[in-house]
Amino acid sequence: MAAALGAARNTEHLRILYPRGAAFARSLDWFARDAELRWRQLEAALGGAPADRVTIYLFESAEQKQRFMGAAHTQIAKPWRREIYLQWDGLPHPVLAHELAHVFAGRFGDGLFGVARRGLGFNVGLIEGVAVAVGDPRGAPGALSLDQQVKAMRLLGVEPDLAAVFGLGFLGEAPARAYTAAGSFVRFLLDERGPGPLGQVFHEAGGAGSWEEAYGRPFAALRAEWSRRIDATVLDERQREVVGERLRRPSILHRVCAHTLAARRREAARRSAAGDHEGALAILAVVCADDPDDPEPLLASMDQAAAAGDGERAARAAEAVLAHPRSADVHRYRALLHLGDAALRRALDAAAGAGGTGPAPPSLDGAMARYRQALALRLDDDSARQVRARLQVAGSRAWLPLGRYLVGDGPARDPAFDLLRAQQVIDAAPDEGMGAYLLGRMLVTRERFAEAAPLLDRAQALGLPAGGFAPAARRLAAIATFRAGDLPGARARFEVIAADGSDPGAAREARDWIARADAW
Repeated sequence: MAAALGAARNTEHLRILYPRGAAFARSLDWFARDAELRWRQLEAALGGAPADRVTIYLFESAEQKQRFMGAAHTQIAKPWRREIYLQWDGLPHPVLAHELAHVFAGRFGDGLFGVARRGLGFNVGLIEGVAVAVGDPRGAPGALSLDQQVKAMRLLGVEPDLAAVFGLGFLGEAPARAYTAAGSFVRFLLDERGPGPLGQVFHEAGGAGSWEEAYGRPFAALRAEWSRRIDATVLDERQREVVGERLRRPSILHRVCAHTLAARRREAARRSAAGDHEGALAILAVVCADDPDDPEPLLASMDQAAAAGDGERAARAAEAVLAHPRSADVHRYRALLHLGDAALRRALDAAAGAGGTGPAPPSLDGAMARYRQALALRLDDDSARQVRARLQVAGSRAWLPLGRYLVGDGPARDPAFDLLRAQQVIDAAPDEGMGAYLLGRMLVTRERFAEAAPLLDRAQALGLPAGGFAPAARRLAAIATFRAGDLPGARARFEVIAADGSDPGAAREARDWIARADAW
């Protein structure tokens, strides 16, 4: 693999192997510095580091990683080889620290694989719990702590049995629940006693007597202490509902072999990528018939029909998702957003033909009704902000370019037109902050950081709608300032965010950026 990839970068503790000529190569210095920061954070959290250099295989895409080593979307660590395998996923890389944590935990593990193993028994709860507990220092706006997520599971009656998670039952639990509970408990152990006793239990794979030997108390007593910490964790109603929506999604018992269904979906995706939307739709129709209890194939059919330009078939699929008894709010959100966007495009087309001047026409009402339905669902912050942006169209003087920016002319977007329309929003309503916000976001995605930060500052000064736009602009301006190379300026911006106690997830992310600014 190293020879085939062809390029390498060594840092103090890491060897990064990546494809020669990769598009992300210009950002490799940034990635390498951040990987060294993660190394220092993990070393502090776990009380030590691997004795030898760790190798990171960094692939350009999931498809390339699958060709080389068999796993597409799953990122992998091999502690016994001191290697991790990732595909490029932006900066900061979302799972770099998690996979590195597996290698760091190898110091505590068995002599063969470097994991929590005794004989043929692997304690997956300990293996994954350590990586979850220390392997995500990033934070995110609106993100809940591990303890808050467990509290939501407890209130909803879906909390897994902790003894099963750290025993033979980990793989029998829903992954989102098992990983979260394991990470929360390990985080509790680290907070209470540090990495020493945890490493001892990890080495013994949580075997009989190892908990009491390491902590002076049996597992049941430690679980009771952790449980009291969860009971004392604060969680508001909205947070509980958003987490609950993710955790309550029903499992699907497939009538047809799951591997067969997955192969058909991959073939549909391959045909779609090749432009054969009709072929993809034909395959998805078979999947829908074979797997009627799962709404996901209906959503895929909706997207394919839209890509094929068949609005009526796409609308029928969206309505079928809304009527499906197993649709969760995340499925309904996608269907309602599609129906709203299609209605908004029709209204914009009609208005543009009539000149598109004056206040927003009543023809936008149908689209707005769909968006209001979507906003009533249990949505995460990003999804809710997407809907609220669309609801701004009806009340803005820049309703025509704003609507065009948000929904485009169809499923395929043209980035050049997006930039043009963001500027048109500014020109049509120069005293409104939304245009500057949209153009600033676009420039961040295009890595034009020095130009983006002043626009995002201007958006805040002019005023943005309620619903999370101002904090999003403030966060993006801070990131753009950092990426433009102004580390003191970025640090000052992130200190303001960290001091704001209204969003602990955003504050945690800000502290991670402050650590990055200090380290660089």
